[in-house]
Amino acid sequence: MILVIESIVLCGLFTLMVYIMSRNPIKTLYNYPPKIRERVMSLDEYKDQIPTQKNKVVAKVGASLLFGVILAIILRFINGYTTFLHTFGYGFLLWTIVNAYDAIVLDIIWFCHDPHFVFKGTEDMVDEYHDYWFHIKGFFIGEGLAIVVCALAGLVVSLMPYSSIEQPPNAPDTVEVQEAIVKEDSEEEVRMILQIDGKEIPVTWEDNASVDALCELASDGLEIQMSMYGGFEQVGSIGSSIARDDKQTTTSAGDIVLYSGNQIVVFYGSNSWAYTRLGKINLSEDELTELLSNGDVTLTLSR
Repeated sequence: MILVIESIVLCGLFTLMVYIMSRNPIKTLYNYPPKIRERVMSLDEYKDQIPTQKNKVVAKVGASLLFGVILAIILRFINGYTTFLHTFGYGFLLWTIVNAYDAIVLDIIWFCHDPHFVFKGTEDMVDEYHDYWFHIKGFFIGEGLAIVVCALAGLVVSLMPYSSIEQPPNAPDTVEVQEAIVKEDSEEEVRMILQIDGKEIPVTWEDNASVDALCELASDGLEIQMSMYGGFEQVGSIGSSIARDDKQTTTSAGDIVLYSGNQIVVFYGSNSWAYTRLGKINLSEDELTELLSNGDVTLTLSR
């Protein structure tokens, strides 16, 4: 769903940008087919208005860099991506959607048939204005540019700082062992049964207020419809808000966390965001991937 929303928003913003630029078509002359450009450049009426090749290059490079940074910010802070590959892949998908929209809707359907874009003195060049192949080639050129821009976005995201989970020491002292025993006893007291699509899954639950509240909800059985998201998690609403203690967290496969106080997230990959830890599924990464990456699932909690 977020892909659809982001695609609509980006296509809308791109349309607005094109509309603003179209108010003075001469500024977009280099987006026209070559024969039209040549004719316009030969007309005295436009001689002093034609942008230079240098301006064209500077504008495209500047716009590409700006878009790459904006894309990085969106994918980091809205989508929650933290790795180069996730950012590059999803960014490339978004770019392709907008690029296809540009080629088909804005160029072939709108530009090629709207008299507003016809320069005075080129009215006879109907075939050139209807040169659909020029815009199709532009789509593939745009895909090549996407590789560079999305790689830039991926690099920016991968360099953004985030907190890592502190790993437990290899040799805990006596106090830590005692704390672990107390924690284990507490986990037994609040133990819940987790089922995914009817299959009971082994879980080690955290000892915190969020798990206590979740146990209360699970007393009468709690069924949650989960949805795949981002290629690394399943997320679903628990139907109400419960106690939360969000901390910047880098998750790994098997982690169960609370998001925004009202959504449960089960990971079969990794992500970094502010979560409250709920528990850990005791399965291998391959088993988790097989369980969670093949479509939406139903999660059931009971006592």
